[in-house]
Parts: sequence; structure tokens; C-alpha cells
Amino acid sequence: MGPWVVAKQNIDRKELRDWDASARAWLCIADKVKKKQQSRCFLALDQFDLKMASRSGLYYGVIEV
Repeated sequence: MGPWVVAKQNIDRKELRDWDASARAWLCIADKVKKKQQSRCFLALDQFDLKMASRSGLYYGVIEV
């Protein structure tokens, strides 16, 4: 399908609203999962007395630890 065919599709407000609600729900779930993973990571760092570097780059912080 060419881009012009896709651009010509009619999407009513209800379909767009439903799609938006679905996308937001997925993002909310993903945020919660990542927050839980981050909490576990910090707990592990505390348990092993590892300190995260204050550098702004994640790569260099991980390498330093």
C-alpha cells in the first residue's frame, strides 16, 4: 500500500479516541514495569554496596561500577 492510500483512509473520532486510550494504557503498564525493575536494581545495588556514578551517561556509570 502506498503512503497516499494510507493518508486517504477515513478515521473517525471514536476510532482515534479508542486507539489513543489503548496506546496510553500500554504505556502506563510499561512505565509501571520499568519502575519496578528500576527499584529492584537500586535494591540490588544497595545490598552489594555498589554506588552508581554521578556521571550523566548510563554507559560510563555502568562501566565505572
